[in-house]
Amino acid sequence: MTKNQAIGLVLLRVSGGRPTADMSVREMEIRDMIAVAANYAIDRGDNMNREEDRGRDYLNQFYGQYTAPVDQSGNQAFFIMEDKTVPLKGNNGLRLVYDNCGNYYGKLSDADRPSIKYYSKLTPCMKWYSRTGQRVNLYGEGALTATVNYEALTDINDIGDDDELPLVAGTEPEFLDILYALATGQMGTPYDPIINNDDINKAQL
Repeated sequence: MTKNQAIGLVLLRVSGGRPTADMSVREMEIRDMIAVAANYAIDRGDNMNREEDRGRDYLNQFYGQYTAPVDQSGNQAFFIMEDKTVPLKGNNGLRLVYDNCGNYYGKLSDADRPSIKYYSKLTPCMKWYSRTGQRVNLYGEGALTATVNYEALTDINDIGDDDELPLVAGTEPEFLDILYALATGQMGTPYDPIINNDDINKAQL
């Protein structure tokens, strides 16, 4: 299901099957709620995936592969992710980091970051990464590494209108129900105090 398909289905439901120019709910209002509804459904799908497959990864087909330059100008090597990611549990919106030689980086949790010097001595050939926002710090990185690769689940607001939404099979009806409830005011939306470009563009309409 794509963004455009979801919007069309909810508009049909709001209008009783006959969209009109004087509808109380507009396409823009539905579009604004897609990320909220999708993130709820994605979290449900993540839970289903963990329970049924006993794994910790979201479905593989929804992850994209990216390459980023490594900044080694300071004391800490790092790279910046291009796009935001879906806020999955355990920071699993970003799941793999690896170099062009096939070396994979282990993920450091926030609790383990203070122990990185101990881990480095214990496993001197191991590489590690930790993420804060869009910045990903690299530990044990070679001085000549110019780029790294990573796999990430792109934030819903950053995918195209004709791209598939990362929904696990069976969660689509719940996603549409939530999107309909949000668009029609039957379910409250989270308060966003940050003024960004979307808010400015809406004010100018």
